[in-house]
Amino acid sequence: MFFAVDYAVDNFIQCAKLAQTIPNNGGGVSGIAALGDEMFVVRWNNANLQVYKHNSDDMTIQRNVYVGAGTNTLRSVAACELNQCLYVSEQNSQMIHKVSPVTNNTVKRWSVGGQPFGVTVNSAHNLLVACSNTHKVQEYTTDGALLREINLQPDVTYPGHVVQLRGDEFGITQYSSVFRYCEVGSDGKIVKSTGSGQMSSPYGFIVSKGGKGFVADYGNNRILLLNSKSFSVEQLPDAFNVGFNTPYCIHFDARAGVMYVGEFGSGRMLCFKK
Repeated sequence: MFFAVDYAVDNFIQCAKLAQTIPNNGGGVSGIAALGDEMFVVRWNNANLQVYKHNSDDMTIQRNVYVGAGTNTLRSVAACELNQCLYVSEQNSQMIHKVSPVTNNTVKRWSVGGQPFGVTVNSAHNLLVACSNTHKVQEYTTDGALLREINLQPDVTYPGHVVQLRGDEFGITQYSSVFRYCEVGSDGKIVKSTGSGQMSSPYGFIVSKGGKGFVADYGNNRILLLNSKSFSVEQLPDAFNVGFNTPYCIHFDARAGVMYVGEFGSGRMLCFKK
């Protein structure tokens, strides 16, 4: 999951090495999520979720999960362990698809009234959606009922990804007008921000309760290590200097000590392990 949990981030940062590079298997990677022992990958020009074995040396596609006819603008995927389902955002149709990994198809879909980019599941097992062109964050139940809509303040535009942090604050990457990572309250106002002038089109990210996180700095072809307590960007070890090409999304499994980075331009996935 992407909501803030107590990752052993410091240990991972010091020990992790690039273990695998999974080549392009059908388009730019825009979302990665794991459920059980399977990993689900969204690709931009593909109407299917590709399914791999999670944390395995065998990174061949095991099967495909069909999302929808003509679906070619899939933006993100999130997994919910409680409800045993996946949520996939589709940009152009402005839809959320609730997908069953058991029946291999969409079991429900609903409109969000704005282009949905990043999606995550929070600690209440609800779905959070970053609505890019309407500059909002929406929270839904697993059945698609809208619980609340947060109108981001005028200087927070084009959210690329959203994660619920401690209490009722949200981490957001902003990829247009101003490139940055910021935290906002439930009123949509900025609590604090960083990265202006340092980031270029940041999208996916993770954040820990301990205050460390990774940000996919798409436009600068790198992964940034963010200290969300001091709101400063820190240096990553040389093991992460692997020549990224438009990194877009990040999936981190602290228990397994594995992090996947999906690249939008190259279509590769890079797997780092302790």
